[in-house]
Formats: sequence, structure tokens, C-alpha cells
Amino acid sequence: MLENAVKVDKEKFYDMYVKMCKMHNFPPLLLNNIEEVFVHFKDNLLTHSCFLWNTGSEMCMIGFPLSNLALPESFREGCLTKLLTGIEEICKEKGYKLIWTTSATKRVIDSLEEIGYQKGDENVQTYIKVVS
Repeated sequence: MLENAVKVDKEKFYDMYVKMCKMHNFPPLLLNNIEEVFVHFKDNLLTHSCFLWNTGSEMCMIGFPLSNLALPESFREGCLTKLLTGIEEICKEKGYKLIWTTSATKRVIDSLEEIGYQKGDENVQTYIKVVS
């Protein structure tokens, strides 16, 4: 099994994603809000997932990283960093020059900073509007 990011079919992954959201008490995104899904496996067990949204520019967005809480925390240690590193390599291959994301979760922030992400701003709120 690959060590970093593995792209999976979003339709086939969606049920697992919903289960992982329930474990975290997060509301799941609708399937049509998801563009690409990347996951990380360790010993053939799914440890984390993350989404990627492509743009028409040299910038892309990653988001909604989830850990598989059915696995012990000690087993998952370091796996999010490996997933994010793998996604970064994929983004480079696609020609992106900037990867953008948000997080208020310490473990996610620690993984991002470990691989060179820099804080873009402080004391900013995220605003979302559903227009349909």
C-alpha cells in the first residue's frame, strides 16, 4: 500500500466519509460539494482523509481533514502529515504554486506547520453562504 496520499473515488468513499464525520460529530458535506478525495493508509487501514478543490489558477484548496477515530491515536500518529505531504506532491505535479486551507484544530495546525505551511492571518472568521 502507498505510504502517502492515495486518490479514491468520491462516490465509493462517501459512506465511509459520513461515518468518519459522525465519529467526530461533524456535519458531512454533500457529495456534490466534494471534488477530489485523498486518503492515507497505514498497514492497509485508512487513517485519514482530506479533500482537494482545483481552481482555474495556480492556487488550490485542501480541507476537511478527518482522522479515522476507529483506530487508536497512537496508530494514527504522523499519518496526517504524510497525507498532507502526499497531497502537496500531487498539487506540485498539477502545476499549483499555492495551496490554501483553514484550520482551528491543533493537531491539523501542527501537521501543517511541520511541513512548512505558514499562518496567513489571525483572528479571522470563516463565512459560508449556501446559495441553493
